[in-house]
Amino acid sequence: MTSTSRILVLGLMLLTVGCATLSRPDPDRRHYMLQVERPQILQAESKPGEGVLAVRAFRVASAYDAKGIVTIRSGGRVESDFYNQFFLLPGEMISSQVRQWLRASGMFALVSNLGGLKAPDMILEGIVQELYRDYRTGSPQAVLAMQILLLRSDQFGAMDVVLQENYRQVRDLPDDSIQSLVGAWNDALEHVLMDLEDRLREVMPASLDNPL
Repeated sequence: MTSTSRILVLGLMLLTVGCATLSRPDPDRRHYMLQVERPQILQAESKPGEGVLAVRAFRVASAYDAKGIVTIRSGGRVESDFYNQFFLLPGEMISSQVRQWLRASGMFALVSNLGGLKAPDMILEGIVQELYRDYRTGSPQAVLAMQILLLRSDQFGAMDVVLQENYRQVRDLPDDSIQSLVGAWNDALEHVLMDLEDRLREVMPASLDNPL
């Protein structure tokens, strides 16, 4: 075999290996959603609610504003899971769940995002401050913390805070599985929304009836 032939054969072999490498599928990833359902034992309004509520997209602290599920370990080591990820960004998922929950409550004539066709009477916004699995205590825990604000425009167009609530939920996990982690986050979010609904029921009649 001439030197030219050897070079051609070697080139073909390298090309074949390269193509095989490029054609390999990505490692299997699993995707998860945060999902809650308003319990049927909670009574919804028997008559149509009043007012339009716009739920802004929730902001998320930069450390958790990604699809990779975050774990914090002892020594401050932080991991973002490449193989286990949220299906959507956390802010999108949580905003959607808040809207669905408040629609089911029947407190408002309409619950939409801020880009809805009708101008809102009130605006709900929030920031997710913590969303991670915590191993710093030795046994795993699910952590969810957020701040939620209810805003209303006054007669001069300025936004006044009608309600401000801060939540931090921690759940002990029975094992290291992602399924247990996501289930604990769902339970934590459900408790946040149950309390938020109660607080909104306390302030809504006065907020809608009394102009600012």
